Amino acid sequence: FEVIDYRTFARKKENQGRFDRVISCEMIEAVGHEHLGEFFWAVEQVLKYDGVLVMEAITTPEARYETYLRTTDFINTIIFPGSLCPSLHALVDASYKWSTLTLEHIDNIGLHYAETLAEWRRRFNAKESVVRKLGFDDVFMRVWNYYLTYCEAGFR
Repeated sequence: FEVIDYRTFARKKENQGRFDRVISCEMIEAVGHEHLGEFFWAVEQVLKYDGVLVMEAITTPEARYETYLRTTDFINTIIFPGSLCPSLHALVDASYKWSTLTLEHIDNIGLHYAETLAEWRRRFNAKESVVRKLGFDDVFMRVWNYYLTYCEAGFR
């Protein structure tokens, strides 16, 4: 196990073309709009010629994306500072400009994700005593309940 920046990892000679598959699950939201291309470049570097990237991402609707890039919200200031949910077009555009990766398939899991968030909230609250023993207070409990509910509503 190694904690390493994906760009550094991709530049290591021993990682070039090393992997059949790369899985990216909610990582792209931490990359930032200005680095989307670098992400796809890095993935292509470590994939074998016929390798596959499977990516799960929370996206922003295209019609709101330009405004979203210039604004802040609860999630990208309080929960995940600096995070960004790219638009589908931003992802595809960056991929096509920075790599030879192509889009093969999309599944919209939004409604399923709403149920996942509801379950996370239920489990979080069921373990309130454990959370409090870890030193977290009422403010933390309220913030995380708000976050999970806020996200759930967004996916419905």
